[in-house]
Amino acid sequence: MSVAPLLSVRGLEVRSGGVALVEAVELDLLKGQTHGLVGESGSGKSISAMAIMRLLDAAQFEVEAQHISFEGRELLRLDEGGMRHVRGAEISMIFQEPMTALNPVLPVGEQIAETLRVHQRLSRTAARKRALEMLDWVRIPAANRRIDEYPHQLSGGMRQRVMIAIAIACQPKLLIADEPTTALDVTIQAQILELLHDLQSELHMAILLITHDLGVVAGYADHVSVMYAGRIVETGTTEQIFDAPLHPYTEGLLRSHPPVDADLAELATIPGTVPEPHLRPEGCRFGPRCAHFREICDQADPRLMWFADHHRAACIRPRGYVVNDLLEVEHG
Repeated sequence: MSVAPLLSVRGLEVRSGGVALVEAVELDLLKGQTHGLVGESGSGKSISAMAIMRLLDAAQFEVEAQHISFEGRELLRLDEGGMRHVRGAEISMIFQEPMTALNPVLPVGEQIAETLRVHQRLSRTAARKRALEMLDWVRIPAANRRIDEYPHQLSGGMRQRVMIAIAIACQPKLLIADEPTTALDVTIQAQILELLHDLQSELHMAILLITHDLGVVAGYADHVSVMYAGRIVETGTTEQIFDAPLHPYTEGLLRSHPPVDADLAELATIPGTVPEPHLRPEGCRFGPRCAHFREICDQADPRLMWFADHHRAACIRPRGYVVNDLLEVEHG
């Protein structure tokens, strides 16, 4: 018996100025699990998350979808009041850069308390007490002193922990973590990821972990979706993605993440860059950068196809399979 996803996204499209930034995005997140969304900068990961949260400016962006369903509720059908209730209370988001996401003129404790007052109607005294507990929970040392400090007085790692405290203050069912370890050194990155993992276990929340680094999701994600040029090009369990990648782009990302003892002089790279939305090729979007490119790749524009349970890819030349002229999958 299949379990209904906590969040289900189908056919998500975001356009700006008549240009499609993301297209046909599909995601399913199960309760309590971590889903990694991986791809280079410019792939459309963050804008997809912002669209799900309905945080994009309607004057600049057009958002359409077959559905964006959270616990059976269609988020695109909620009025702004209903969506404000969902944001923060049921779905929270950690943004890439704490210094721009945090208010520079408010103590960090007040910023946590504000979330609690808005969503849980706590008094100022109760909210401050809870904010102090949250700082302890995210392992900020000397929390009773830090609670009255401003963002610029904290280190990058502590600012990120404050962002996490704000995001989980109301114990959401889903946390969207957009590059939560950007600009942090390796040691702090590991601490932040371990903290998120521990908090997830305690709160039983789902996490959508957005990153450009497949290595980040290796030890934490249950499922992985790989995004390129505005579309999901491969999705599957973490084991499938790492042990049997199908799409050449996924293979390239894996090769470009070296093991600890690798010779950096031999580090593999993916030639070229992600094309700008208005310069995307007509055929396979990865074609110009693909080592397995053939003439047919200029003509075909494959969408996600099933290759195994949970495992789909948008490629007509996937490793170990053949796709015929009808875009039907056959074993190679």
